[in-house]
Amino acid sequence: MRPNKLATLAATTGLALMISGCATGSNSAARAAVQERGQVELAELTEGRVAGEPVRCVSPHTNQQFTIIDGTALYLKRGNTIYVNVPSYPDSLDDDDVLLIEYRGTSQLCRNQPIKMLDRGSGFLRGVISLNDFVPYKKMD
Repeated sequence: MRPNKLATLAATTGLALMISGCATGSNSAARAAVQERGQVELAELTEGRVAGEPVRCVSPHTNQQFTIIDGTALYLKRGNTIYVNVPSYPDSLDDDDVLLIEYRGTSQLCRNQPIKMLDRGSGFLRGVISLNDFVPYKKMD
């Protein structure tokens, strides 16, 4: 390779890396904003409620579904109790995803259970999260 071509290649590669770094920086800022909004939403959801001892499993009713709080948590409502689960990699949660839950020999959702996240538009797998303990929040009377 001639020196001019090498210099052009090095400059182009450096520019691409700088642009990539800027995109990553703005992506990190956007992710932080989503997580901050999620924390506010979770605080509003649990306001006026008392957190109980975490439980390993919950038994959702037949037609119950998780609600996703972007970048933060999943929750399930049962009567006056809201069960909040902050899974592994909560920053990957997107309320536009479809959760694919596979029950294996039980109708319960338990800690360490993997849940697949599918893109609502394409149906492609977007990732997998693993549930942690559920924290019950009960309404104060």
